Amino acid sequence: MNVIPVVMTSNEYFAAYASVTVVSILENANENTIYDFYFLISNDFLEDSKRIIVSEIEKYYRHKINFIYAENTFKHSYMAKPLGKEVYYRLQACELLPEKYDFCICLDVDLVVNCDLSEMYETRFKMAGEYGAGYLVAGVRDPWICLQTIPDEHYKEYGIPSLDQYINAGVLIMNLKLMREMDIFPIFLEESRKDRNKLLGFDQNIINKVCFNKIYPLNLKYNFCPVIVSDKRFHNRIFLIFGQDEIKEAQENPYIIHYAGYFKPWYRGTDLFWSSFWWHYARKTYSYEKIIMDISVEIARENTNNARDEIRSYIRHKMRFYKGAICFIILVLLIYAAFNLFFYK
Repeated sequence: MNVIPVVMTSNEYFAAYASVTVVSILENANENTIYDFYFLISNDFLEDSKRIIVSEIEKYYRHKINFIYAENTFKHSYMAKPLGKEVYYRLQACELLPEKYDFCICLDVDLVVNCDLSEMYETRFKMAGEYGAGYLVAGVRDPWICLQTIPDEHYKEYGIPSLDQYINAGVLIMNLKLMREMDIFPIFLEESRKDRNKLLGFDQNIINKVCFNKIYPLNLKYNFCPVIVSDKRFHNRIFLIFGQDEIKEAQENPYIIHYAGYFKPWYRGTDLFWSSFWWHYARKTYSYEKIIMDISVEIARENTNNARDEIRSYIRHKMRFYKGAICFIILVLLIYAAFNLFFYK
């Protein structure tokens, strides 16, 4: 059996969406693959949410799950809203996972997996090394950063010498053994406590800074972001980062679809590129009804806000009209009074 440790981080808000990611992984697992999930969670994660995720995994029998509260470690870490400190939890994987695991896969919860992860996990053999040798992480280059408009100098000031190997942290393979040998976690933790108002990215920037020159590149198909296709800013420039064949392969057969960025399938429904994959797996979860209910509540709230904005706009329009009318009437009365005063002295 091939045992693959998978690290995921979540708070209560993302619990239902995390179950979609879990089901997508298990639906595509080979018979000889066993996933050992490690959920690094915040203190607000409910017991009911735990039970639902455990139930999802029990449907597929042989796999395992562990819940670890990781919030207290990062209570002094810097964070700008609306993100939560959950983004930092994966940085502690080398400390929290058992010593028997030399590597692990780290995944965001806003993605779906359409393949067995064994092939990707084989990359660990190319990353192996001891006492400073080898690669600390493997990931797919991040087009938002590599093609961004923020000058490289901002990243150099932060401590990232070049963006040539900058990766997205949504899908990672971590070399836990090498991280332990190099005592990397204290460095991660120290970096998390620094104020980085000039740069967003948080854990992603930390990984790219601390692991610079020890980053192994993964194929685009392992972290394919639909926004690459939908965002016109990247449409004609993505070839500067990835080869044409690599892009074509990822579009035609994306192994992992990562709905990175603001818009998610549960925000915009099926009009988002490749969202049908997400809904395919969502329907198989015990959380499906909750997801639909949450979306309904969000739509109702949005409609209420829109209606309130329209009413306010209407009132402001009418107020401007009546204010103008009142001013006109007052002006007419003043003219009339002046006229009478002048002619009937």
